[in-house]
Amino acid sequence: MDPKINNQFNIAKKYFNESKITQAEEIATELVSKNSKVVEINYFLGLIKIRLKKYHEAIEILEKSNKIKKNFEHTNLLLGIAYTQLKNFVKALNFLKKELQNYPNKIDAYINLSNLYIELKDFKLSEYYLTKAKEIDPIHPMIYEIEGLNLLRQQKYSAALSSYELAIQHKPKSIEVIFNIAKIHERLFKYSEAKSYYLRAINLAPNNGFYSNEYANFLNKIGYEKAAYDFLEKNWQDFSGIEKCRALETLAKIASGQNLLEASTKFHELFLLNNIIHPNFMSMLYGYSEIREIHLDSDIFKRAKHVFDHEKIDNKQKAYYFFVLADIYKKNDAEKYVESLVKANSFLKKYRKYNFEEDASKFKKIYAVDNLLNQYEVEKSKKVNPIFIVGMPRSGTTLVEQIISSHPEVYGAGEIHLLSDELENFFKKAELSLQALEIVKNKYEHLLSTKKESKKYHTDKYPLNFLYINFIIKFFPNAKIINIDRDKNAIIFSIFSRYIGDKLGCSCDIKDLNHYYLAYQKLMLFWKKKYPNHIYNLSYEQLTENPEIEIKKLIQFCGLDWNKSCLNHENNKRVINTPSKFQARQKIYKNSSLVWKKYADFFPALNEISN
Repeated sequence: MDPKINNQFNIAKKYFNESKITQAEEIATELVSKNSKVVEINYFLGLIKIRLKKYHEAIEILEKSNKIKKNFEHTNLLLGIAYTQLKNFVKALNFLKKELQNYPNKIDAYINLSNLYIELKDFKLSEYYLTKAKEIDPIHPMIYEIEGLNLLRQQKYSAALSSYELAIQHKPKSIEVIFNIAKIHERLFKYSEAKSYYLRAINLAPNNGFYSNEYANFLNKIGYEKAAYDFLEKNWQDFSGIEKCRALETLAKIASGQNLLEASTKFHELFLLNNIIHPNFMSMLYGYSEIREIHLDSDIFKRAKHVFDHEKIDNKQKAYYFFVLADIYKKNDAEKYVESLVKANSFLKKYRKYNFEEDASKFKKIYAVDNLLNQYEVEKSKKVNPIFIVGMPRSGTTLVEQIISSHPEVYGAGEIHLLSDELENFFKKAELSLQALEIVKNKYEHLLSTKKESKKYHTDKYPLNFLYINFIIKFFPNAKIINIDRDKNAIIFSIFSRYIGDKLGCSCDIKDLNHYYLAYQKLMLFWKKKYPNHIYNLSYEQLTENPEIEIKKLIQFCGLDWNKSCLNHENNKRVINTPSKFQARQKIYKNSSLVWKKYADFFPALNEISN
């Protein structure tokens, strides 16, 4: 190698070893442009690109290096790492096994193969390669890190924590290990410990948007929305690329939930007019349409149309685009409004690949699991006094929670998915254990202890909790359950006419929605017969016709003293993060259950199910 080139090369390597990666990249890039046939420089630039997580660029350079000189040093290892990060596991496996053939005692190859099999969810093979790595060097710090990740992915949190604590002894500044320890504490509901480790990670990389965004999402999730908002508002401009977009998305959503419409508008517009097109572009467009009227000739919609026409977006994002179009046409063009709704739901159905038989099977399992549940006596909860508000989505659960949580003794916790997420496993396996039931109950109690402030009662308004009423009463015998009845066609059209999340797979087909509604109705009759004193049926239509009478009856059922603030729910300033957040802050209005009739001629299925 020419002495001058060699000198520059050594400077680049010095920068690399001093963790001045960007400076090393600049010199190495220039060297490669002038000395493209020198394998050592190509290889080194590929290594730099891996370190900077520029995996596509790394592959291009390293494959070129392989052509200059096959199997030079650890080219196969680096290509294996890059392809693993890009989820191309077939190519990753091929290169990592080539590395082992050339260097059978290369511990990094075994460690990366172990990591690869974690991605493939083959935890036994991951353990096998980790054992091989231990035979070479039993105290290599990466062994504990990968072992921790393996256990974490298997949800063996305590064991994962032990491995990570060993890893951190060897690498006290390993951000990924510190971050994963934070995640484990979060999942174990040890929130103060989780916060401490999140902040450690951020202190090590203060301008790294990923760790800051994860910390803000953690705060938001456990009920500290204002702290999450303040943290991101202070720091988002220091982030770059996709993480800046992610911060703007979180800020826009929190502001919207807190009814800070000007701030939400600002952050939505910064996101939508950013030069980076985020994968959630259309969902943010939909969120923007909820707070600001969008016109076809606006800059934001023109950009959205360009994204739809020219960018690669999935069917879910396409559905959002047509829901926004429907909103634009709703006032003045019923035909185009309906056409857009049909397209939106068509894309949503393609995205979900839903079949009603999945839900039909779940309803059957609910009855079967109910028989098993009767065998267990779970220790009754004395820590929480829950008021569950259930029913079909779009039946009025957000409004009712807004009314009840206007009472000074009640904390409105919004939709808590914990019971749903945990109990879903019981339906899949149709097997229970007392220990598993106790764990679910304790998790719910712990989560609520971080949310409900000093208030005696809390509401949980996740509508689909109607599926788990037997579990709810088993865990919380003092629970109050309010089931909201609303006109079936009003519910079905309201669900069909907007995006309400992915928990209700049938939302994009009117006939499927009808089947689901009937199954819900049948199950509620079963629960009402079994638990007559726990469930209060509230008619949405009667609530809107006679609000004062119905609200007083509702508050009495909840066991609360009357408080007139419950009649002025629109003054309740709590955070709302559900699709009904804006309607729930308005005064109660009549006849919303009749809206579907305006469009009945466009949807023959609505008239069919009505009969």
